[in-house]
Order: sequence, then structure tokens, then C-alpha cells
Amino acid sequence: MMAYRGVTAWFSKNNNFDQLEFGNDFDTTVIDDYNAGSDLTAYHAYGQLLEGHIDYWFPVDQARNCVVFAGYKNLTQYPNNVTSIGFDFFDNMVYEIFSRPWFYNEVNRLGVEHAEYDVCVPMGYYRTHRHLFLQYLADTQENLKIVTDSRQNILPTEFTFDSLNMEPYLNKVGTSKFECHTTQQSFYQLNGSMALMQMPHKLMHAACRVNVALETTVRDTDQPYLTEKTYKILAQARPFVIYGDRNTLKKLQSKGFKTFDKFCDESYDQETNHEVRAKKAVDAVHQLIEACHSSPEEINNICRFNQHNYFNQERMHNELADFGKLCLDQVFIRS
Repeated sequence: MMAYRGVTAWFSKNNNFDQLEFGNDFDTTVIDDYNAGSDLTAYHAYGQLLEGHIDYWFPVDQARNCVVFAGYKNLTQYPNNVTSIGFDFFDNMVYEIFSRPWFYNEVNRLGVEHAEYDVCVPMGYYRTHRHLFLQYLADTQENLKIVTDSRQNILPTEFTFDSLNMEPYLNKVGTSKFECHTTQQSFYQLNGSMALMQMPHKLMHAACRVNVALETTVRDTDQPYLTEKTYKILAQARPFVIYGDRNTLKKLQSKGFKTFDKFCDESYDQETNHEVRAKKAVDAVHQLIEACHSSPEEINNICRFNQHNYFNQERMHNELADFGKLCLDQVFIRS
């Protein structure tokens, strides 16, 4: 579906929308379901993937002569004529959900001076690098008021999303724990379900001065993978520290967002060793908290700029069109 959207956006951007028609022929096999069997017999479908780096979950060594759709922006060549192309799926997903009119008031528009707590740092599913970051933060937390989810047991804090009632719509989806990937029936989609990771969580983000995104992977790469953890912070207008793949901040800057290098040391983004990156990212958290107290208006101006850029329809259109051009070059047969 995302491939068709991308191609449509590319034709529209080039003022050729009326010339667009889709047929049924492809010049290669496109892989869709990463839960298919190891013999690849179930991979012959057309669609798109939610996950990032394909060698993180996909048996690349078994694949031949195919194109894989991945859920992050990339063009990567693998042996045996395997190509991975992608689009920042979670960017588009959060954009679409947060732009719905019934969620208008679930987007934060208050500055950091209104925040009661210092840091919001959701743990989500256990991953070793997230455990490492929380341990470093625990070692340096001093008197910080840190809010996190109750499933983690590394960071000593009395403030959790549960205890502070920061989990919106619990009565709407029928769950009592913060599970970022738990899918429940949606109260506003008649047909379909809704994952908690897709919900705005306005209170969770807005109540804290600095938001930390503990991303899914921490690879040394020029093509970083970002998920809803990062994009929800941009949408909710909060300053951020992102512990993820190398070049994450550089990627955000290439998308037109501003970062906070004036107020904290963002060299962690270029650190090749992810353990050292974690320590430096924790240092940046402390520096950014101080900046929220000393320079709140400057911080707010950056956050408002990022929020405006995030909801800029032209930005998303252009990114979809870029992906569409990749699809045209790598997948679709043009006539």
C-alpha cells in the first residue's frame, strides 16, 4: 500500500497525476511478511514492512533476486541481487493519526515551563541497550523527577505512567498496562484495531520537560531507523534526546527538523560505540534539562518549529514522492 501511495505522490508532484495507472505486472519479487516461513515460500506478496534494517529479522542469506520493502528510508544492496528500499513508515503513521480532527486537542501546545517532571523515558519492550541507558541514567539521576513505565525495574523512581494516570483511553481499549505494541479494538475505528503505540499520549509527553526516545536499534549506520517513539515527541512539541542508531539527529536535520546542539552536547549522535553513545546521551539529558530552566522560550521556539514542520503536509508529500521514485526505479514496470 505504501508503495502505491509513494508512486501516486511522485506522479502528483510532477503534475502527471492524470497519467497514472497501475497494472498487475512486476519485474521482481517483492517480500512482505517477515513472519513467513524460513523457506521463503510465503514471502511472495506485495506490501510493506513495519520493521527497519532487514538483516535484523530477515534471512538475507536465503533470499535471491528480490526487493524488500522496509519501514525506514533506505536503499541498500545485499548479495544475490537482494535490494532493500524503504520509507519512514512510523513518520507517516504518527502524522496520519495525529492529524485526525478528533485528536486535535490531544496534541500538546504548552511550553516546557508548564511541565511538572524532568524526564519522560518509556522503556517499552526489554532490549539490552535500553537497560544500559536506564542504568547510566540511574547512576546520575540525583534529584531528577523521572517518569517511566512500571515494567522496568532498573531506574528507581516513584513516578510511573500507571501511578500518574498518564495512560489515556484505558477505558476505550480495555487494557491496564502500558504496552507499546499491544493491539486492542479501537474505539474510533469501526473496522480495525489500534495499537497503544499509535495513541497520542499527550499527558505522558507534555508533563515532562525532556523526552527520551529509546529507539529499537543502536547500529553504527548512515541510514538510521526511527519509530513512533521519536516522531511522537516531535508531534508533542518537546525537546528530545534520542538513543538509537548513529546519525539519528543528522537524519532529523535532513528532514528539516531542528535539534538542540546549542543547549547540549549532541556528539553522542556520531559516536560509533553504542555504550559510549548511551553515556553521552545521558549527559545530554542533564544539559537539556538545565536549558529548559534557563532558556525556556528558546527551547519552546525550537519545539514549536519542529511541531509545525512535523505536521507540514508538503514535507510528507515530498518524502512519499521520493519513496515513489525508488519504487518506480526498483520495483514497478513503467510503460
